[in-house]
This record gives sequence, C-alpha cells and structure tokens, in this order.
Amino acid sequence: YGFGENSLSLGYQARIHRQPLFIRFGGDTMFQEQPAVYAARTDAPNEVVSVPKGAVDEMRRPWTDYVPLEVLEIRQAVSRLLLERRDGQQQSIARDEQGDWVTGEGQKHELAADIVERLRDLRGKRALLRRSAELGEPDWVIRLGRTRDQPNMHLAQLEVWERGDLPLLVRGPGNKDIVFEISRLDSDSLRRLWT
Repeated sequence: YGFGENSLSLGYQARIHRQPLFIRFGGDTMFQEQPAVYAARTDAPNEVVSVPKGAVDEMRRPWTDYVPLEVLEIRQAVSRLLLERRDGQQQSIARDEQGDWVTGEGQKHELAADIVERLRDLRGKRALLRRSAELGEPDWVIRLGRTRDQPNMHLAQLEVWERGDLPLLVRGPGNKDIVFEISRLDSDSLRRLWT
C-alpha cells in the first residue's frame, strides 16, 4: 500500500479527543476510475481506505508553499535608504528639501523614488528555508528610514543575497528562518540602488 518510511502522516485533534489522531497516506491507486491514495489510521493500520488524490497532493506540497509572501509592508513615508555591503562599502540615498532623491555625494538618483515605492510593499515570488538555501551572511543590507531620524534608527531592514544573474533572495524583519526569492524586476530595481 506504500506506507513506507517516507509516507506522509497527518495528525488532527477533534475537541472531543484528548490525543491527536494520525492518518498515514500511502501509494497512489485508482478508485472507481478516479485517482486516489491509500490511507490508514495509525491506530488501525489494517483498515486501509482510499481517499481522493487531489486532496492528498495539496497536503504533500512543501510547507513553504503556504507561507505568506509579504517581505516588507511599510505604511510610513520612507525618505532615506542606507545600503551596506558585507565588505563595508556603503551608499546612502535620501530625499532632499526639494523632494529629489540624492546620494550621499549629492548626485540625483532618478530611480530611487520608484524603487522605494516597490520596497514599501515588497512581495516574494516564493519562500525558501534559509537553511535549505545554504546561505551565509547577507551580501548587502538595505535600511529604510526617515531623514529626520537618527542615522542608526530605521523603519525596516532588508537583507539581500546575490546569486549571480538569478533573482535576489531577501529576508525582511519577519521570520529569520525564511528567505524570499523576489521577481527579476524587483531584483534589477534593488541592484540599481548601487548606481
């Protein structure tokens, strides 16, 4: 029936039960010409039934498929970005009195306003376990803040990992075990902050 060592087990607990009940899902089969999967309660392993395969396939998906893909959500106005690479190289971009975004060297950064708007509501394309992605320290960090605040104060921090030409992996202020792959468009936008 396919109830091997790597078969999926699902536990649930009804309010009337003191202990959770576990069901094991085995191999694929057909039942009345419909795709199905063998299933059995762990406390009654000889009572094997078949259940719809589609429902079991949903449960077999990696749990990271169910993680909300919100990386950053900042409601306040952002008027300063501080970028820092792992090697210590830094870049600051801030809104001046005229409303223009300028670098620490006083050069206008034409794309910063659009990039900041994307950052304030950044969404990932997919979630990954940081451990599975085998990531070390971030390649660079973006700190989003306001020009009126102290330089060491920020609204949010975004950690960034480069992977060559692939989309960036990022981690916001939420769960430290999860990183998000962002879109190519968002990746290209973030890389342009360094120009």
